[in-house]
Amino acid sequence: AYWEFFEHFMSTTLSGNLAWAVTGGTNTLVNSGFGIVAMSTGTSAVANQQSRLNQAATNAVTNGTAAARAIFRFAQGGVTWFDATLTGALRCGWGDSTTGESANGIYFRVQDGQGIDFVTRASNIETLTSTGVSFANGVFRNMEILINSAGNQVTAKIDGTTVATHTTNVPTARLIFFSHINRTSTTGTAVNANLDLVYSRITPNTPFFS
Repeated sequence: AYWEFFEHFMSTTLSGNLAWAVTGGTNTLVNSGFGIVAMSTGTSAVANQQSRLNQAATNAVTNGTAAARAIFRFAQGGVTWFDATLTGALRCGWGDSTTGESANGIYFRVQDGQGIDFVTRASNIETLTSTGVSFANGVFRNMEILINSAGNQVTAKIDGTTVATHTTNVPTARLIFFSHINRTSTTGTAVNANLDLVYSRITPNTPFFS
């Protein structure tokens, strides 16, 4: 008794559990045979240009009522990336906002640089772990998040290695899976991230049926 989805982007249309959205940004299949999507902030010289992929709100995780697991593969998609001037962020995981920083969330974040952080946020108060892992152009990272069934411990892994275990500021709110790249600086420079696959499995404490 569990719910799951898997999307490898082998088609130009999504399976129905996930949807694309953009604000000035773009989503482009880099190579449909290998199932890679370029998420881009686009080149419009205005702030908050973004591309996002999010799960249907009707399939939200209510933390504390289910064990949950998410796996996804991301890569820096070009030599241009966030720095002190070209500001923005890449986020991926679970949250209650798919367009910016979540008030409640469990996700990886790369912000104004190449270092990957892992955050848990409850009512806008966060616990952050700097994982020590960086993005590099074209190098895919396997990212994994596991929430225990009690909803009070979250484990984060990168390339199979545990990089964080959080027991504080773990939200109990309803969350949806998302990936999101946005540029907050007012510039015409595009920042790209490549997304290879998304997998999520949620096992409720009380089965759907018996």
